[in-house]
Amino acid sequence: MDIRSGSISLIVLAAVWLVGTGGPRSACAQSTASDPPAGAAPETEAPAGAETDRDDPRRHVSSGAIRWSDGSVGKKEEGESEEEAEAQNEPTLDLSVGGALRFNVLFEGFDRDNRLKEGEFTFDTFRLNADGTYGDLFFAAEYRFYTGYRFLKEGYVGYNVTDDLSATFGVHQVPFGIQPYHSNSWFFNLQYYAGFEDDVDAGVKVAYEPGPWSLKAAYYMNAEQTGFAGGTGLARYSFDVVPVDSAALGYAGIDGDRQNQEVDQFNLKVTYTLDHGSLGQTTIGASGQSGGLYNRSMQETDRGASGMAHLEGRYGRFTVRLSAARYSWNPVLPDGQSDDFVAMGAYDAPYKVASEGAFYGAGLSYRQPVSAGPISALTFYEDVSHFDKGPEGWTDATSFITGILTEAGPIYAYTDFLVTRNHPFSIPGADFGSALAEGSDDWHVSFNMNLGIYF
Repeated sequence: MDIRSGSISLIVLAAVWLVGTGGPRSACAQSTASDPPAGAAPETEAPAGAETDRDDPRRHVSSGAIRWSDGSVGKKEEGESEEEAEAQNEPTLDLSVGGALRFNVLFEGFDRDNRLKEGEFTFDTFRLNADGTYGDLFFAAEYRFYTGYRFLKEGYVGYNVTDDLSATFGVHQVPFGIQPYHSNSWFFNLQYYAGFEDDVDAGVKVAYEPGPWSLKAAYYMNAEQTGFAGGTGLARYSFDVVPVDSAALGYAGIDGDRQNQEVDQFNLKVTYTLDHGSLGQTTIGASGQSGGLYNRSMQETDRGASGMAHLEGRYGRFTVRLSAARYSWNPVLPDGQSDDFVAMGAYDAPYKVASEGAFYGAGLSYRQPVSAGPISALTFYEDVSHFDKGPEGWTDATSFITGILTEAGPIYAYTDFLVTRNHPFSIPGADFGSALAEGSDDWHVSFNMNLGIYF
């Protein structure tokens, strides 16, 4: 039996034991869905145990514009038989379907190929999503369409074993760091672009959340795939180590194919929430990850590891987020290829990322309810992130993002002002492939508005 088969067997046995025994219970039950932002009202009631953590338009939660239920649970009426009463108490299907249409207005302080120097108004994405429950089962899916490509962002089914214990199977968010996001802005923090924020992979996750504690453990056979039987396309939502040929990475100065891909990943995340009464709450935590990099041409695997310490504080209308992470990949490569970087990809494009380094992130936001025509709230935020690259002589990446999130009924608008160095999506096109690797000393300024209609 190889390592992967053994891992799968252990996961299956553990899942069978949990379902069979009902798992541990706690007198202090807590929903597996997180609280909404201070001062915010959730758009729709989240299915118990689902990944719909907060009322953030970047997540897949639908507004419930299309909602269907096959009935309701009732109590025994006078003259009703026991069989009829039992039928009344059968689980019901509750389904919510929604989506979004988004556009970008972008101005950059540098020239980029195929960009209008005066700025441009472009299509961002169209997405469809659904989530629901059937008794103790919960499920969700989201599919996204971009110009020239499309992909499944996530899709999973789960089971609430008890009020505190749940299991999720499919393509879902990896338990690592502050979730669902560390960042406030549309452009995320730098760790997102190396696969350490809002990462989704294919596997199984178990969550045990008694009272103020939260413990999540997961196993992922591989990253989310975009094709049948192990497709490794670059059209995906989160950034993963992916196999690419030299032609696809020629602009990044790579000679030779890179054949590594993510396999057999284990994750563990622990958090504890301190309740400060009317002042708010502070959640402190630590996350660990160990995953393999399999070289398809050499048929060999080596492992890497990463860890993060994180804190999220919610104090009235203020939210504070802090994190520090370190990671190291160990790619299996043929003689002559540099192991200073790995090839990562998402959104149908690959680039180089340093094979080891550290990320630091900080975020501060303030949400102000308002009554100005259709506008109901404004959230002011500042996101700062820094990438300390491991290889000697490479230039670090730094990002400062100041912005406002405007809420107006079904419309959400992110307005971001970026001052960055080596941010892969705020840099001249020629430098895209090496921004998170060798990098450069140049700083760049960008202004972006993302306008989304959610239904």
